[in-house]
Amino acid sequence: MTIHRINETLYAVESESTDRSYTVNVQAQSCSCPDATFRNRACKHVAAVQEFAAAMPQPTAYEKAMEKARKLSTEKLTSSLDLYPDGPVAGAIRIELARRKLAEQRQSALRAVFA
Repeated sequence: MTIHRINETLYAVESESTDRSYTVNVQAQSCSCPDATFRNRACKHVAAVQEFAAAMPQPTAYEKAMEKARKLSTEKLTSSLDLYPDGPVAGAIRIELARRKLAEQRQSALRAVFA
């Protein structure tokens, strides 16, 4: 059974007996396969995804915060420092702001060289 992670709660599971793929929601413990849909019971796809998900390394709070910080504007990051003065969110914000500042400095230096 081939399993593909879609996001934190959704997985696509390729059927072993047909060319279909089913969506499993691990949080709701539901599956789009006929066995789960029509018989209203847990199926082998849910069990396989639970085993698969348990074996996967889970992102830390810091990694989750870094992922979110990369998507925010610089203005939003700066204003968020007041809300999150400490912890993994504050660390992610500070690192992302520093990363952007370095990138901006590199771009300025390259413009100066090639101007």
